[in-house]
Amino acid sequence: MPSEGAAEKLTEKLRPLLPRPYFVNKRGYWLDLTVRASEGDLGIDLFEELSVKAAIEKFIEKITQYVSKVEGD
Repeated sequence: MPSEGAAEKLTEKLRPLLPRPYFVNKRGYWLDLTVRASEGDLGIDLFEELSVKAAIEKFIEKITQYVSKVEGD
């Protein structure tokens, strides 16, 4: 983010929108966007590259939707 204030503002907009297991926290100019769930909950095999790749792509796609939604506000 361009400033800590902008990061804080975006964090406050995102926090109530993100469904569990997705979370956002501000760290300086950065936003930490995380998913907190077991591999079973996510339906992935941590030892299978394609499974992990698919989970990461799904996470990025989901988070991008929410960030895009609030960035223009």
